[in-house]
Amino acid sequence: MKRPKLLGIDRNTLAGIKDYYETTMADTNVFTGVSGRGSVFNLACRGLRKHKIVGEESFAKDGKDYICYEVEKHNYLLNAGLEQAVACILGWEMNDGLLSMYKRKGLNETLIDSLSSDRILDLSVYAIPEGIPIYGHEPQISVHGTFERVQFPESLLLGVIGYQTAVATYASYVRNITRGKKIMLLEGGSRRVYPGSAVAASRAALIGGFNGTSNEQLGIEYPELISAIGGSAGHSSVLHAGSDENAFERQVKAYYAIKEGDDTSSIEEKVRKLEKKGFGPTFLIDTFDSGSGIETAIEVFKRYGIRLGQVRNDSGDPLERSRHIRRRLDESGLSDVRIMVSDDLTPAKINQLLLDDAPIDTILMGTYLVNPFKLPGPVYKMAHDDAWGYVCKVSANNPTKSTLPGRLDVYRVIGPGGYAERDVILMRGIDEICDHISPGEDAELLTKKVIEHGRQIYDFPSMTEIMATRERFLSIMKEEHIRFTGAEEYPVVVSGTVTKAKEEFSKRFLRG
Repeated sequence: MKRPKLLGIDRNTLAGIKDYYETTMADTNVFTGVSGRGSVFNLACRGLRKHKIVGEESFAKDGKDYICYEVEKHNYLLNAGLEQAVACILGWEMNDGLLSMYKRKGLNETLIDSLSSDRILDLSVYAIPEGIPIYGHEPQISVHGTFERVQFPESLLLGVIGYQTAVATYASYVRNITRGKKIMLLEGGSRRVYPGSAVAASRAALIGGFNGTSNEQLGIEYPELISAIGGSAGHSSVLHAGSDENAFERQVKAYYAIKEGDDTSSIEEKVRKLEKKGFGPTFLIDTFDSGSGIETAIEVFKRYGIRLGQVRNDSGDPLERSRHIRRRLDESGLSDVRIMVSDDLTPAKINQLLLDDAPIDTILMGTYLVNPFKLPGPVYKMAHDDAWGYVCKVSANNPTKSTLPGRLDVYRVIGPGGYAERDVILMRGIDEICDHISPGEDAELLTKKVIEHGRQIYDFPSMTEIMATRERFLSIMKEEHIRFTGAEEYPVVVSGTVTKAKEEFSKRFLRG
């Protein structure tokens, strides 16, 4: 059984990555004699928020510059981060440093003794696998155990799942935008996030639909992805060489292993050998000026008889620049040389570029992929208590912050035509999916049990299998539910049992 990977998180710090109030709540319960009660916590987003930027406009007013964003609700969230979330739960262990700190802060000796004698989390966990589009109030992960132990991993779970889901969602939007266009999608944002998050960001980008990443460590963590790890050269390479021509010449010689003394036929043989595999070098052409840079690239390509290659532009107007570059390449008989664009691209900018028929073959995203505009905002809330039964957050002052009660299962209903028609949220052990589908429809249970009393029972899929899951589930979504702008809201049905439990709980605590 494949064990989950932490990725960038020190196992020795897991127990300390929590908010102190989680420990003080446990201290309160122990002191007042109510600890050890069974509880269920669900991690879910309370609806899809207006966190998707679909356009932007810059303007000046009163001597100041402004950017106005056009936003829409998320179509869906692409579930990611489960593997690391489970690794956090399985690897969680109370340590002497924390116990010493609790003593210095004066916490209850009974609590400290309990944490000292039983240092791990004895929890059961249900979850939706990675790579599946999900919607509001659908538990991405549901944790069962005693109240004190269940709420300890809150910060870990929210941080891991919230972040990876955000990156995977934005990556999947770009995947949807570029569908059918044979455009290569590359992630290069490792330098734009805290180092501990870099591998997780790269992982999430590939789950979302990107083809490759510059992050080397991902290839170590997941050897199956070695072919997805790549890169060429940066501006410093050109500056070090002293000119575009010197830099491109050096790249060619290293790429094709051309040595001093190689004759023309030997060089041609080396070039053709790699071209048969579909490989060629990438020249970064805008260190000084992309206009002169593309001319130098053309000269070097032709000098060595290179027909397959790529040029990358990282500045200026990507529409105007890509059109000029494509024209010059075609005029020079280099129609198979590809064009890569980068420079702070966003899903909205990419969408507009393709609507304008920009001749782009490869997209490199960094900053705005690994730093999405607002995280989806999942919450980790109590849903069942052995004493109270079904519980949920009611939030009379702000109903959008309310949650659903109970141990929940999520089903995806597939219509006769093979497309997803709606999701159904049911109370586990009470509701039956057969009561919520019509003749000709089928339903797939998304919720899986992954941990049973601290023991892993779920065999985590490979990254290749997760990416295949993404493709399967996105391929059965209707166009109106996945298009980047103007998407229609996907239906999610909450069973009467769940709704009634929420209403009854609300009546018990709300007045008036």
